[in-house]
Amino acid sequence: MTNPVKITILLFLTVIGLNAHEHWLYTDAPVYSPGDSIQVHLRSGHLGGASEFLINSQLIQVASLVDPDGHETPLNMQPVNNEHTCSFLPQRFGEYTILVKLRKRNKGPYSYLLKTLVQVGSIANTTAYTPNQELEILPGGPPNTLRVMTAGEPVKVPISLTSEGGVGRSLSMDRHGVSSISPNHQGFSIAICHFRRQTASYSFYLGD
Repeated sequence: MTNPVKITILLFLTVIGLNAHEHWLYTDAPVYSPGDSIQVHLRSGHLGGASEFLINSQLIQVASLVDPDGHETPLNMQPVNNEHTCSFLPQRFGEYTILVKLRKRNKGPYSYLLKTLVQVGSIANTTAYTPNQELEILPGGPPNTLRVMTAGEPVKVPISLTSEGGVGRSLSMDRHGVSSISPNHQGFSIAICHFRRQTASYSFYLGD
């Protein structure tokens, strides 16, 4: 194989990597009150914000809601235009976890684990519950930090951060695998990581 052909192939593969589709969960606000109807959006595309295309509903393996006590109930995601959506009515204060697991193709081990958190009422009343997922992105401990966990163990994996309407950018990571977000960063964001043929997406709000 000639060098020009090799270079062309490498450039082609690089472009494919940069343009890989991502998936994320999204709610219309970061904080709600008990009894509010909370709508959840499952979106796909290259940029944070509006969904660019609709995935096949058969690729949704699991969609569930975990309440502040750790009780998990299924969610019924339905296609609407270019996204899947559902809604639920929280009955108490605390932090609710929304989980969706996707299969990237009809067969094979590659999967996406999508996660977003919804606060209902005051943060002071939160009883946090964190399901132990195979691969997930979690707050790193110090403010404005994230880390990657797999089966309950930390792993040093780079995290990219996409803001609404923007492209992804890599976060700086220390030797312990903790990634830092700029203190000035605010609004809705999507953190994404890849590890052992799996992808995790963590959607969250910072600031007011």
